[in-house]
Amino acid sequence: MGTDWFPTLLDWLHLPLPGDRIIDGKSLRKMLEAQQPSPHEYLYYFAGETLMAVRDARYKYHNRRHLIYSTASLPVGFPSTKGPWLFDTTTDFNESYDISSSEPKVTERMAKALELKREEMKRNMRGWVN
Repeated sequence: MGTDWFPTLLDWLHLPLPGDRIIDGKSLRKMLEAQQPSPHEYLYYFAGETLMAVRDARYKYHNRRHLIYSTASLPVGFPSTKGPWLFDTTTDFNESYDISSSEPKVTERMAKALELKREEMKRNMRGWVN
């Protein structure tokens, strides 16, 4: 994730992270140098400032969102709300097969992680430490 570059570079330079703000990224130094696992429990995906999806080591969960569908014969698209979706990223790299109905506990856990992050962002939108 791009948010990891900053803390990773500071770690390599033996410089501290700034203390006046929340840093979303984490240093990947140990992962890159010693092949340790990712320091993240979850990775979050945004469209601008809108939180769209969450991913752990295996699954990626997309919330409901508006999509525009059109066909080659119609030059106009039609909006439709789709989702939520759950994908197993270890077997479905293209995120083509929604498994949310066959994995309800995983879907619930990932939906909760997404909602907790949204609530955290509402409480401190800009991420400054008080």
